[in-house]
Amino acid sequence: MSQLRGKDAVTLTSMLLQLVPHYPDLQKIDIHALAQTLSEMNSQSTELAKIVSP
Repeated sequence: MSQLRGKDAVTLTSMLLQLVPHYPDLQKIDIHALAQTLSEMNSQSTELAKIVSP
């Protein structure tokens, strides 16, 4: 999961699609939606860190 941190949605989608053959449960979910959500969460975390850090 740490390798997914800070990536944009397109990169995340590509990375997740490479994992699908090895993790059958990933075939049951919308990889593009997951990538978009992770990307947004990464973005929000980065913004929060900027606000909290002196």
